[in-house]
Amino acid sequence: MTWQVPERYVVHEAYLEVEGGERVVDFKNNPLHIVSYSLPVDKTLSFEELQPHLYFNEKRPHTIPWVFKYYDRDWGFCLPKNVFDKLPRNKNYRVVIKSEFITDPKQGFQDGNRSHSSRRRSKHLGRGDHCAGAYLSPRTSQ
Repeated sequence: MTWQVPERYVVHEAYLEVEGGERVVDFKNNPLHIVSYSLPVDKTLSFEELQPHLYFNEKRPHTIPWVFKYYDRDWGFCLPKNVFDKLPRNKNYRVVIKSEFITDPKQGFQDGNRSHSSRRRSKHLGRGDHCAGAYLSPRTSQ
């Protein structure tokens, strides 16, 4: 089996807001708010529909967990347990993740915070970009 270079993951924008416009989490404020390698999504969901896509850590209620889903393609948001507990259960939520997966070597490669041959102002996330938060458990503690 031959090793393949992983796709470059680019997030242009990602946020979760309560109906009425209050932003709960925003990728601009902290890149840990998005599950790494989240698929693009733009829809309105009830709390019940949204809940399976929210991740937090019971043992560290003030922290944002790091969740990585490269092999299990899905989407999601990470937030402190304290924030999760305050989310209104009777409202709808706007979910926006504008992301892309780049496999074309002509579009450059990721090196730290610089993207070679790409002038985009998006945040580029790849292997290792979120390692500082890797000690946190996804969703809830077992």
